Amino acid sequence: MARPDILNLIDRSICGRGQVPARLIAKVVADPTLERNLILSRIKYVTADFGDELARALATATLVCPEAVVLFPAAVMLGIFFNNRMANGKNHAGLLVRQSLAKVLDGLGAHLPAVEEVLTNRGLSAKEVGALDSFPYNIYSTELYAINMAGLMQIITPLLQAAALSAEFPGIGLGVAILGLMARPLGQYFYEQADLKRRFASRNSLSARAWGIYEKLGLEHVKMTNYINLISDTPRVLLALYSAISHGLIVGAGVYKGLTEGLSPLMGILGHNRAKVDCETNTLTAIHIFETISEHPFILTQARREEHIGKKEIIPEVFIRDGVIIKDFKAVLPNREETKLAPLNIEIETGKVVTVGARSGSGKTETVLAICHLLEHTGFVGFVCDNQVSSAHKGVLNGEIDRRIVFLDSRTVNLLFTIPDLFIEPVIKQKSAEFAKYAGDEEAEMAWRAETQLLKAEIQEWTKNGKSRAYRDDLKSLVEKIVDYREQLARECLQEAGGNMEDLTLDRTIGGLSDGERQRLYGVASLAVARCQKPDLIILDEPLARLDADNKRFQLEILKKIQKTRCAIIIISHDDVDILGNSLGANHIDLNI
Repeated sequence: MARPDILNLIDRSICGRGQVPARLIAKVVADPTLERNLILSRIKYVTADFGDELARALATATLVCPEAVVLFPAAVMLGIFFNNRMANGKNHAGLLVRQSLAKVLDGLGAHLPAVEEVLTNRGLSAKEVGALDSFPYNIYSTELYAINMAGLMQIITPLLQAAALSAEFPGIGLGVAILGLMARPLGQYFYEQADLKRRFASRNSLSARAWGIYEKLGLEHVKMTNYINLISDTPRVLLALYSAISHGLIVGAGVYKGLTEGLSPLMGILGHNRAKVDCETNTLTAIHIFETISEHPFILTQARREEHIGKKEIIPEVFIRDGVIIKDFKAVLPNREETKLAPLNIEIETGKVVTVGARSGSGKTETVLAICHLLEHTGFVGFVCDNQVSSAHKGVLNGEIDRRIVFLDSRTVNLLFTIPDLFIEPVIKQKSAEFAKYAGDEEAEMAWRAETQLLKAEIQEWTKNGKSRAYRDDLKSLVEKIVDYREQLARECLQEAGGNMEDLTLDRTIGGLSDGERQRLYGVASLAVARCQKPDLIILDEPLARLDADNKRFQLEILKKIQKTRCAIIIISHDDVDILGNSLGANHIDLNI
C-alpha cells in the first residue's frame, strides 16, 4: 500500500464520524500540501494525547509508591510536554480545516441557495442553514475536540490509571477499571433516554417559536446539569477524605488522583455525548458542503474547473468584429438536468444590448450562472476581438473570466455589505497605480479588499487608543484613503443615478434596501464596474423590475451610460422588453420552447 493511502487510512481511523477527512478537504481547495499537513497534524495530536495519558498514569504511580515519589516532577513535566504538543497539533489542524471551509463558503456566491437547499433536504433546520457564516468556527471547535479519539480515551484513561493504582492497591485499581469502562455504555443510555430527546425537542421548539416549550426544556436541562454535578462531585469529596485518612497526604493524593482521573469518563458522560452529537452534526454538514460543491454540475473547485475546460470545443464562425458570442448554449441545473429552455444563440457587438426572456422558474438564472462558468453547460461562450474568437475557457483557471463577465445580483452580492462595498473592485481598478505600490504587502492588500465598516472600526481604534487591532500604524493613512475613495465613488455614482438613489446613506446594508432600491443600486454599481474594470460582458437581471415610472426612467439612463462604455450587455427581462427595446435598441430572444 502506497504511503499516501496509509496516511489516509490512519486519517479515517482518527476522524470516524466526528471530523472531516483530509482527502475530501484537499480535493475541494486544490491544495496538494494540505492533505498531508492536516493528517500529520492529526497524528501529532493523537500520539501526544496518548503520551499525555501515559504521563498522567506515571504521575499517579509515583505518588502511590513512596519509593518512586521523587519521579513525580519528571512525570508532571512529561505530561506538560505532551499536553502542549497535543494543543499545538489540534490548533494547527483546526486552523487548516477552518480556513479551508471559510474559503469554500466565501466562494459559493450565487450557489449558496442551491447548497442551502441540499443541506435542508438532508435534515438541517432553516436556522442552522442560515448560520453558515459562523460555521467555520464550529468546525474549528469540532477539530479541537477530536471526538473519535476522545471516545477512545474514555477506555484508555481508566485502564492506565487502574494499572498505576494496581501495584499498591489492586482492589481500587480493579474498581476504577470496571467503573471507568462503564462510562461509555452508561453515558449513551442516559443521553438517549433524556438529553438527546430534549435536544431535538429544543430544535423543533426553536424552529416553531414555541417559547413556552423552549423555556421548559431549558429549565429541565439546568435541573439535570445540577443533578449530574452533584453525583459527580460527591464521590470526589468522599474519595479525597478517604485517601487522606487511610493513606496519608502523599499516597492519599496519588490514590485520589488515580481515582478521579480514572473515573473522569464516568463523571463526564453526558457532556461527552452532547459534544459527540455536535461534532458529528458539524462534520456531516461540512461533508455535505464539500461533496456538493465538488460534484457536477457546480464549477467551484479547481478539479471541476480543470475537468470542465478539458472538454473539446468547436470554435464557431462569427459575423461581428468585436463583442461576445454564445452558441448552442444550455445550462445544467443543480439537479443535473438541463434547463427546459431553447438553446441560447447570440452574437452581441460591443455597446449593444440583448434582452432574454423565458417563463419564471424555467432556468434563466441558472443560464446566467452557466455563462459566468459557475454551472456546467453545453455549448460555447467566447470573446470576439478583430473578428478573432477566443474561448471563455482560457480565463477559467486564472480567474480572468470574473473580470470579463460581470453579474451583480442578490445571489452574487453579500446582503450584509454596505453600499461602498459594491465599489471595492472598481476603486482598486481606478487607483491601480497606487494599489500596485503595495504589491506583496499582505496587510495593505487586505485593507484594499476588507469591508468598509471593518476599516472604519479600525480608524476609530486608532482615534481612541492610538493603535489598530488589525493593521500596522504606518497603514493608517492608507486605510483612511481607501474608505474615502470608496465613499467618494459611491456618492458620485448615486448622485449621477438620481431618483431614489440620491437619498441613500452610505451605511445602509444591501439587504436593508427595498427590492426596487437594490435593483437600481446594482445598475449603478454595474456602471462603475463597466467604467473602471472594462468587462467584455455585463449581465443584468430585471433591472427595471419593481420600479415606479420615474425611477425606471432614471435606471434607463444608467443603462445607456453602461452602453457607452462599449461592453456587451445581456438583460434578463420578462415584463419590460418593449421599453428596453425602444430605449436601448435591444434585440429580444425568447427562450421558451
